[in-house]
Amino acid sequence: MQRTAEATAINNLNHPLGFIVNRTAYIIRVRMREKLKREGYSLTPEELAIIHHLWQEDGQTQSQLANSTIRERTTTTRILDGLVRKGLVERRGHPDDRRKVCAWLTKKGLQLRDRLLPVALQMAKHGTSGLSAKDIEITMRTLSHIQNNLLKLDLGAPKD
Repeated sequence: MQRTAEATAINNLNHPLGFIVNRTAYIIRVRMREKLKREGYSLTPEELAIIHHLWQEDGQTQSQLANSTIRERTTTTRILDGLVRKGLVERRGHPDDRRKVCAWLTKKGLQLRDRLLPVALQMAKHGTSGLSAKDIEITMRTLSHIQNNLLKLDLGAPKD
């Protein structure tokens, strides 16, 4: 007899999916922080996430970076402040909207790409070792589906 998703969720209250996903994300951050430190980089995984998004599209606004890294704007501002102090990012006014500020990688920030991407890829490879490409694809698709379901969830009006 096949279990429904609801029955599976109810029967797994000792190990709910959210707990497992959150713990996995935490372990990834901790291990990446340790790996970066051992490799001689004074970067946090959170800073690396911002830099990674700027490698993909340089000159993003702080709001764009906050949305793409799923962080509060104030947290993104603090992370960017650290990257500016480290000489990896600089802030410049938006070319079309004076109210906006964009983050741009410095030459030093751009040069990190060739050294940091292999470190991140090595961590990802280690984390997924023993899993087939199909298992990884199913996991990614499933987690994306859950994210989309939760983003569409109507929580109703707040209670007084």
